[in-house]
Amino acid sequence: MDYNGPFIFPDPIFGWIFYAVLLGFLAVATYTDVGTLIIPKKLTLPMLGAGVLFNIVRGAWLGSLWETSPANGVVWHFARSPFMGSLDGLLFSLEGFLAAFLLFFVLWLVGIMRGGDVKLVAALGAWVGPVIVLLVILGSIPTFMLLGTVLLLRKIFRRGVQKTVFNLKGKAQDDNIKKGSGGKRRAEVWLAYSLPIAVSAGLMLPFLVVHDQRHPVPPKSDPPSEQASVNP
Repeated sequence: MDYNGPFIFPDPIFGWIFYAVLLGFLAVATYTDVGTLIIPKKLTLPMLGAGVLFNIVRGAWLGSLWETSPANGVVWHFARSPFMGSLDGLLFSLEGFLAAFLLFFVLWLVGIMRGGDVKLVAALGAWVGPVIVLLVILGSIPTFMLLGTVLLLRKIFRRGVQKTVFNLKGKAQDDNIKKGSGGKRRAEVWLAYSLPIAVSAGLMLPFLVVHDQRHPVPPKSDPPSEQASVNP
């Protein structure tokens, strides 16, 4: 069956560079988050800027392919030239940022996620767009639940069931007393969410690059000439 859908990346090498740089940001964020439960702005801001830049370049490149292969030239909403493609890539990045930010901002308001998680996932959205970032978030849920279960079992194994339950109850009471900035109550997060996000993105994104490699789209063929179309 012939594939007629749009490409994600204009070139496989570009796709693997895109993946490697993004995974590097996520790996550093996970390393700092697991050790300190803090994801600094000096990491998430460059990650955000790099994601926007990568998508502008990706959009301009895909837009330049429109004339020879329209299926390869689709970026997000529109792409008919390198300039329009770069604008479309920028729009793709901003929509991904907003989708991830708004979702995790709500989770931050109710005390489920930390501010660093909001910034990290919003920066990830600037890289992969609104659809893929939601898929990555959904893919992170099984990893998050598995890691949470492992940590809970580890605490039970080391402290026993009674002490673990007592500590969790005491921690919940302390969280009700503590207040965050602006007087709003905050629940203390004991599991770094950057790790499930990094695992989900690391497993999911290579399929996009491999997909492009395995489904080549032939260049647009020239229309037959009038002479060739005349029957002898």
